[in-house]
Amino acid sequence: MQKKSRQQLIKKPPLQRKTNMNSSTPNSTVTPKRIFGLGILAVVLVVAFFASFSVFEVLDADKVMFIQYPTGTITYFTEQGPHFQLFGSVTMLPRRGQFWFSAHLDQGEEADQSIKIRFNDAAHAKLSGSLSYELPVGDEQAMLKLYRNYRNIENIESQLIRTVTEKSVYMTGPLMSSQESYSSKRNQLLGFVDDQIVGGVYKTFVRVIRDKDPMTGGDRTVNVTEIMTDPKTGLALRQDESPVASYKIKISNLSLNEVRYDTEVEKQIAEQQKAIQQVQLAIAQAKEAEQQAITTAKRGEASAAEAKWKQEALKAQAVTLAQQELEVAMLETKKAVQYKAKKILEAEAEYEYKRKIILGDGALTQKLATYQAVMEKFAEAIGRQKWVPDVVFENGAGGRNNGSSATALIDMLSVKTAKDLALDLSVPKK
Repeated sequence: MQKKSRQQLIKKPPLQRKTNMNSSTPNSTVTPKRIFGLGILAVVLVVAFFASFSVFEVLDADKVMFIQYPTGTITYFTEQGPHFQLFGSVTMLPRRGQFWFSAHLDQGEEADQSIKIRFNDAAHAKLSGSLSYELPVGDEQAMLKLYRNYRNIENIESQLIRTVTEKSVYMTGPLMSSQESYSSKRNQLLGFVDDQIVGGVYKTFVRVIRDKDPMTGGDRTVNVTEIMTDPKTGLALRQDESPVASYKIKISNLSLNEVRYDTEVEKQIAEQQKAIQQVQLAIAQAKEAEQQAITTAKRGEASAAEAKWKQEALKAQAVTLAQQELEVAMLETKKAVQYKAKKILEAEAEYEYKRKIILGDGALTQKLATYQAVMEKFAEAIGRQKWVPDVVFENGAGGRNNGSSATALIDMLSVKTAKDLALDLSVPKK
């Protein structure tokens, strides 16, 4: 074969052919073999895609996971994140949950899940409520036991937790009457159910007693169920261990949101409550009347005591006033005595003072003062007299009467006064 030159190859473009899927010529690019290969590839891709979901499984933080491999081996996982599934079957369990046995349709399932209870007076009721549970996540053997026996959480709740709760409720009913469960033993009802779920049902014995029917007042025979206790410790004896305890499931927060009694029981309880209220009302009224009598008596005693103390107060006031007046009189008497003593002392002092003065100068000062006063009075009296007559006659001696009569009178009075006073008017020579 003659070789073509490089230039010829460049100049002539390659022959382009149209691709026809329906063409069966040997030159076609799509062949049945290729189509079959593409189909096989698509199937492999689809299988690989779905198989990828069986290779890995992601564990959430609020769950634990069991994987049972095709070989039959079971592996337990608690750490969150992806884990190799390797085509094994996966079971997820919540770490904790809420179990409802409620009569309300918005709690738990949309159905009445309440548990029936029968009391020792043959009355019935339905308990409605919930409890919390926590799986023993840290105990791998207990978790494997739960997985093998119940497989999923629905079976654990319905076959284990609900069964134990129903048994505990059933064994609690005979421990009280419907009336007691409504009133005096309402808290014990919840406590007995909770304690038996956690620790196991009680060992009990039946005691027959005679009692009064609260409605009719007649005698009746009642079977009273009582809990058997250990004579040494005083703790309640159990028939067996609680199944939830054997699986190490932790139960908490048991609560009742309703105790729904039968219609007849509700009516009977209402009548009993009404009768009890009437009795309590009568007792309260009697106590009130008694208290009023006591209060009245106490008020009378208080009034008498108050009047007595008022009189005592007046008496005390009068006594105090009399004492005050007596003390004032005593003080006045003492004051008068002191005043008298003072005056006597003053008089004695004055007397002694004057006596000494008189003894000293013979009462000259007093005598002079008296003499002066007398003479002044004499002068005043004489001065008012008309001693000189309008016509004066001279005497034979050629002289005139110059009032010698007045002078003589004054001299006479002076002498008399001096004599009365024992006053010596002469001037001593020495």
